[in-house]
Amino acid sequence: MKNLLDILLKVLPLGPPERKTQAAQQAYSQAQALRLMLSKKDQSVWLGPIETALQKYCENPKHKEHESNLNTTIARQWADMNRQVWEFHEGATPFDFDGAYSKHFDQSKIPDLFDELVRLLEEVVSTRDDDGNYVINRRDATESLETLIATLKKNRKPSHSTLIFIWRAARTLVANVVWEALNEYTVLKVLIPAFQKTMRELDEQVIEVDKKTKEEVKKVVSVELPRLEYHSYALLEYVAEQDNALPNDGQAT
Repeated sequence: MKNLLDILLKVLPLGPPERKTQAAQQAYSQAQALRLMLSKKDQSVWLGPIETALQKYCENPKHKEHESNLNTTIARQWADMNRQVWEFHEGATPFDFDGAYSKHFDQSKIPDLFDELVRLLEEVVSTRDDDGNYVINRRDATESLETLIATLKKNRKPSHSTLIFIWRAARTLVANVVWEALNEYTVLKVLIPAFQKTMRELDEQVIEVDKKTKEEVKKVVSVELPRLEYHSYALLEYVAEQDNALPNDGQAT
C-alpha cells in the first residue's frame, strides 16, 4: 500500500494523465482489498480517508479539486500510515480478493461485451450524415467516446475498481451522448437493439461478478464486514438511476 501511494505521489504533480489514473486505480484497488482483509477493529484511521479520496479521484480524474484533495489526504495520513504495524496470528492467511475477483471475471462474458461495445461505439463515431458530416460533431463528445474506446481496448481484464469505473463511464456516455445520436439519425437506428442488448448484458455481468466475489469474501470474514454490501447495492442503485436515460425496448422505434 505504501509503495503504491509513494508512486502516486510522484506522478500526481506532473505525470501524464493516463499514468496518474493508472497509479490511483492500483492504489484504490489495494486500499479496498486491505479494508476487506482486515477486521473492523484492525482498520486504521488513515485507511478510510485515503480510500475515499482515491475513489473520488478515480471516478473523476480530470477534476482538479479531487486531485488536490487526494494529494493533501495522502500527505496528512502519511505519518500515521508509516507508523502502522499489523500483527497477524501465526498461520493466518490474508484473503486473496484479487484472486477471487479474477476467478469470477474469467468466467464472465465481460471481455466479449467490451469488444462488442467497442465495435458499436466505433461505428457511431465514424458514421456521417447525408451531408458528409460526422453525426457526433461535438469535439468534447467525440473525444470522450474515443477515450472510452481506447480504455475498453486496453483493459480487457481490468482490476475490480477499474471495471466499475469503466462500466459507469460507459453507461453515462451511452445515456448522455450515444442515445441522442441513435434517435436523431436514421442511419444509426439500426444499432439500437445491439446497444440495448450489449448494455443490458454488461450490467448483468458486472453486477454478477461483483456479487460472487464479495460473497466469497463473506465466507471467510463474514462477521466483520458491515460495509461490504454497500458496493453491491451501490451498483444496483446506479443501474436504477440510469434506467430512465438508457435505451430500453419500449423506446426502440
